[in-house]
Amino acid sequence: SETSLMLHLRPDLVHLSRAERHVPDHLLAFDRIGFAGKPVTMGWLSNDFDTSGVIGDPTGASEEHGAVLFEHAVEDVALSLAEIAQFSPRAVQNMQARQ
Repeated sequence: SETSLMLHLRPDLVHLSRAERHVPDHLLAFDRIGFAGKPVTMGWLSNDFDTSGVIGDPTGASEEHGAVLFEHAVEDVALSLAEIAQFSPRAVQNMQARQ
């Protein structure tokens, strides 16, 4: 995802010809332990899985996917800022006082 995002934002900095897959495939043997939504994750350092210190697979990255990720991030930030603009600590205090 990060590589796709960079392809969208700064394609001049991305060299896909250098992209290599660095995925800890041995984790595929576990149903519950791993990354990406598995219920059991662990504290780890990227060099725990590969001496390069890299984890992931940038080989399938695309500018199109990066554009989708960027648009979703912008939308999420805009919605969050709109909610923050309406937030008032006093309103929370008033609600708590009524309880």
